[in-house]
Amino acid sequence: MVQTWNLQGKLICGTTDQGSNMKSAMLTYGATDNIHWIPCASHRIQLCINKGVERTPAAKAIVEKCRSTSTLFRNSSVAMDINNRLQDRMLGKRCKFLTTNVTRWNSEYDMASRVLLLKDTIRESHNSLVSGSREAKAKGAELGRYLLDEEEGLALKEIIDLLKPIAAFTHWAGSLDRSTTSQMYHRVFSLFSELEPPDSAAAHDLRVQLDNLIQEYFPIKDIPDVVLIAIYLNPACVALKMLDSLRTADGTPLRAKALNLTLAALEKFKEEKARQNAPPPQPQNTQEASFTIVRGMNSFQLEALGTLSNYASTIANDPDNFLKYKDSPQAFWIKMQQERGFQDLADLARSYLCIQATSAESERLFSKAGLILSPLRTRLSDTNFSNLLFARSFYKLKKLDII
Repeated sequence: MVQTWNLQGKLICGTTDQGSNMKSAMLTYGATDNIHWIPCASHRIQLCINKGVERTPAAKAIVEKCRSTSTLFRNSSVAMDINNRLQDRMLGKRCKFLTTNVTRWNSEYDMASRVLLLKDTIRESHNSLVSGSREAKAKGAELGRYLLDEEEGLALKEIIDLLKPIAAFTHWAGSLDRSTTSQMYHRVFSLFSELEPPDSAAAHDLRVQLDNLIQEYFPIKDIPDVVLIAIYLNPACVALKMLDSLRTADGTPLRAKALNLTLAALEKFKEEKARQNAPPPQPQNTQEASFTIVRGMNSFQLEALGTLSNYASTIANDPDNFLKYKDSPQAFWIKMQQERGFQDLADLARSYLCIQATSAESERLFSKAGLILSPLRTRLSDTNFSNLLFARSFYKLKKLDII
């Protein structure tokens, strides 16, 4: 694929799901071409939810009751007809019961939220079923085993409160028009910062498990280098001092590591740009050539360091002024490029800030490909199929004003 699209030497990272084949491919190819693998943040956060619920018996029992309730109404026309009439009378609208799917993000949150919304109609449906026909009574008896008592109902509400910020994070991380990678770790570790401690044992234990799993799947000490560079080049992240209190495994402050990585990336960018724009080399003796290379490298280092120092001091002088660029750091770099002439640093920033935290967009593309290449369009050529997908993606980026 890299060769087909002529991407050799142009990639710095790849964001994929947790699939063993995708992970193996990225690690194998990345080792030979210096490409970093970034695991999809949404996939990882869903793993935290699945394992967190599985490791919390009380929360798991409540979620299972909700799942069984939804399945019963989805599979029984008798129960669903009764519930629909109750929804019309009690809610003034109809809502479908949802089910869970391990491949669909936030499905447990959506399913549990719907059960909580319909809890009154569910209880009234049970009363109607147990006094109905033989078939209705059988469904009523089954539903009775799944009804939540008052304590479980309160615990369910707190469980949903825990899952709600995770669902919001997943939607945010999957957006195409934001620089998600630079804010990913900050948002993950502040998911529950505005929530009160749960009162129920089930929600409390689930929160402990989720906190531990987030630490496991999003280790601060193992943030990928390209993500550290993206964080450093997002002015709002620098203004919020996201890296100041964090350290690597060997005790090095993450801010210092991010600065060094950004400095090295900027040096490399300047060297490559100078090499492409340089005139054809003239014959010269070995001693002169060696001196020229060393002198050129020192010049790149000094220029890059000076540029980053100016960038850091600009933010330090008025940090509050840069918080508005949190979701749109590209606008900051356009402004800096116009006002201060940070051409190279602005180009470098755009290269790293466009990195996505999830593989959502590529999966949307796969879904769209399945709709385009339908059984009714089997004679569609590979070229036309590829062009249709490209045109769709180009139009979407143009509409979002990304290109």
